[in-house]
Amino acid sequence: MNTELAVSDDTPESHKHCCCICGMELLPIEEGLRPEMVGTYTAIALCMPLVTLTSGLKGILEGLHRFDIVNVLRVPLGVANFAAPWLKLARKL
Repeated sequence: MNTELAVSDDTPESHKHCCCICGMELLPIEEGLRPEMVGTYTAIALCMPLVTLTSGLKGILEGLHRFDIVNVLRVPLGVANFAAPWLKLARKL
């Protein structure tokens, strides 16, 4: 598998830097955006196990016909789903 990216002579110098993940150069990333990209992928890596775990637990509760617990948890999690990004944006402004 060829993991090298094609870079022509007329490619801007800022676009010749590549993100390296697991030893493979995958995405052309400008040097100034690299810290943001690393933070984003770190957040995704930390959240994915939590999302998988909560989905599995929800399925178990529904299988046990414990819809009361599922519904009690659904409201605050639904509000947090929309409120957390809004609060993060409000802090930046």
